[in-house]
Amino acid sequence: MKRLVFLLCCTCLVSSLFAAPPSLEELRQRVTQEKARLQRLEERERLYDRKVQQMEQEASSLLATLERFDRRLQRLQQELRLLEAQLALHQAEREKLQQQQEQLRAQLAARRQLLRQRVRALYRQGTTSYLHLLFSSTSLSALQTRLHALQRIAAYDAQLLRSYTETLQTLRQQEEVLAQKMVAITAQKRAQEAKQQQMAREKLQKRRLLATIRKEKQTYMRLRKEIRTATAQVSRLIASLERQQQALVESNTRRIPQKEGEKRFPLLKGVLRWPVQGEVIARYGTQKHPEFKTPIVHKGITIRAAPGSAIRAVAPGAVIYADWFKGYGQLVIIDHGESYYSLYAYLADLKVKPGDRVSSAQIIGTVGEGISHESALYFEIRHHGNSEDPMAWLMAKPQG
Repeated sequence: MKRLVFLLCCTCLVSSLFAAPPSLEELRQRVTQEKARLQRLEERERLYDRKVQQMEQEASSLLATLERFDRRLQRLQQELRLLEAQLALHQAEREKLQQQQEQLRAQLAARRQLLRQRVRALYRQGTTSYLHLLFSSTSLSALQTRLHALQRIAAYDAQLLRSYTETLQTLRQQEEVLAQKMVAITAQKRAQEAKQQQMAREKLQKRRLLATIRKEKQTYMRLRKEIRTATAQVSRLIASLERQQQALVESNTRRIPQKEGEKRFPLLKGVLRWPVQGEVIARYGTQKHPEFKTPIVHKGITIRAAPGSAIRAVAPGAVIYADWFKGYGQLVIIDHGESYYSLYAYLADLKVKPGDRVSSAQIIGTVGEGISHESALYFEIRHHGNSEDPMAWLMAKPQG
């Protein structure tokens, strides 16, 4: 873009040195083209502004998301450590229960072995052992005592076996409960680990996206800077073309051929019809500012008129300019020949175009808003580019 504008400027300079001076119409077309190009550049600059702002918002949103990910990952890590501690505790309890079960199984096996030995001994002795116990007793009370002792021993053995069995069953149930808890905690841990891995992957994607957005932002900022440079260069080019255009308008000495029966413009001094009906609110020459009391030079007169009032050509001639002009708003310039021109500024709309031949009193536009934000027409008479007092050229009283 910079190179393009630089080459364009160089082309303009070379053309101005070796080519013939451009005509007013060519300058007008160039100004229109450059203004259109300036508008496109400004639109692109606004687009890049929006893109940069969008990238900043997206980057800010991603940074906030990454911060949330960091906090969630930290919480997940804490939860995983807690689950691992619970698993370790349950595993220790389970191992302790298993040891207790092994001890009970060993005690139960020993007790059963003792009972089997006792049963085998009683079986081998048969009924003689009971008869021996009966006849070896010295009295009935001794016999009862011996029988009662045998019953207590048998009951104790049976109770001990039941206690071992019940305790072993309880330990098995506790182990099953612990195993179920460990299965649930393990599943929860795996789910947390999977969530942590998923969040880590998403975080990595967000970081990559953030890097891409920052890179795009830098690109748009660079493009915006180039566009701003090009916009400034085109603005300077437009200002230069407008100065050439204004200088050409003021110095144009082209004579407009008179139609048969038309008076030469110099002969119309003092009898020109008024361009619009209204009141003169600013006269030609140096005037004092009504508020600041500072001198102001007027090269024409300002006529207050109703909005939309018809503006008419003061004399026959050819339209050499009809467009917006810096400092004059919508401007119409009519060449009356012999280097005489009439200027009509701050028009609301234009009814003529460059190259049109107009007659006296022909409508060329309508009254718009002047520089003082008041509905008015600014009117000048120029000869060889120098302004003259329009009041000396117009009729003594305005006519419709």
